[in-house]
Amino acid sequence: MSRFLVIFNKDLKAARTEGLFLLLLLWSPIAAAVARWVIHLIGADFAVMGPILLPIWLILTILTIGMMLLAALFIYEKENNTWPALRLTPLGLWELITAKMAVGLLLSLITCALLIGLNIGFDNMLPLLVITIFGSLFALLTGLLFSHFSKTMMQMMIQQRLLLLPLMLPAILHLIPGVEADWLKFIPTYFILRATEQVAVYGASLGDIAADMAILAAVSVVLLVVNLKIIARRERRSF
Repeated sequence: MSRFLVIFNKDLKAARTEGLFLLLLLWSPIAAAVARWVIHLIGADFAVMGPILLPIWLILTILTIGMMLLAALFIYEKENNTWPALRLTPLGLWELITAKMAVGLLLSLITCALLIGLNIGFDNMLPLLVITIFGSLFALLTGLLFSHFSKTMMQMMIQQRLLLLPLMLPAILHLIPGVEADWLKFIPTYFILRATEQVAVYGASLGDIAADMAILAAVSVVLLVVNLKIIARRERRSF
């Protein structure tokens, strides 16, 4: 556990140094203000539209933090050539990955909790935070997967921008009334959208969204296994 905390504290310090804390904390009130402005602009009631728009904001926040943060932490190790040194220490691969993921989960929870509170209040906060956790695990592992194919931060950002659009499709189509396509269920973010809508709009409980969370968990397990295999294979080649 102490070795886990060493990596966790190191990455948390890096996030603070790079200004990620300030950026993420500012993101929530800015997003809430933009949502209120847009709703006011179209002459709608924020109390009605806020819960409808929350799934879109939540998906965008989860993907932005999850996909970029964990990938950035691993790219940071590559650029500073610290990964080989870390792997020569008693730290296990599992400890390294889970410590970095814990930083991403912490920042996602803080940001999404603020976003939820500012947009719809603190009713049904627990199921929405559960959705944030499962959604963030998927986003973090997706970001980690793409970090294997990037040598620099710029390459990683270009690749992830290309991936962001298809992952945002369920949220984008959510804005178009009457659009419901079965193929969207092949995009994992669809289940984040559906679960968030059920909770924010209809007051669903944890039991009501359990099936959606189980699907996200299954996808995350697959991504974790793929990531571990890629890392292990690359390490074998380096020796």
